[in-house]
Amino acid sequence: MLKKLIVIGILGYASYKIWLDIKPQPALAPLYSEPYTIVYGRDTCGNTQSMLKALRREGIAYDYRNVDDPLVADDLHSRMEHQGLDTRRYMLPVIEQTTINGAGKITEPQMSTNPEQMSIIAVALSNGS
Repeated sequence: MLKKLIVIGILGYASYKIWLDIKPQPALAPLYSEPYTIVYGRDTCGNTQSMLKALRREGIAYDYRNVDDPLVADDLHSRMEHQGLDTRRYMLPVIEQTTINGAGKITEPQMSTNPEQMSIIAVALSNGS
């Protein structure tokens, strides 16, 4: 009888742990009420500086956040993990963008690591940035 209870307990615990891993996550909340582009990077990162230059050249408004600031890095990692992105090792810059959907509402933020500049520019321009 005790063995059965132990087995049932182990199975129950394992089922609970699996459920925690597969349960739907709530949507990542947008940081602003208008469409936005956030560039997370480093002042010394060539990829980051190239992205910032391209956004400036196209007249796209963006918010730059330096990941060398521990508070910024913690917030970034939390948001990346929420979207299933690996935070152990990733290429900079990390871009977070929202758009307006067909109903005129802000979409869930989308994050990408070291994306193509033209794809980020296209999304931002579609928002009228």
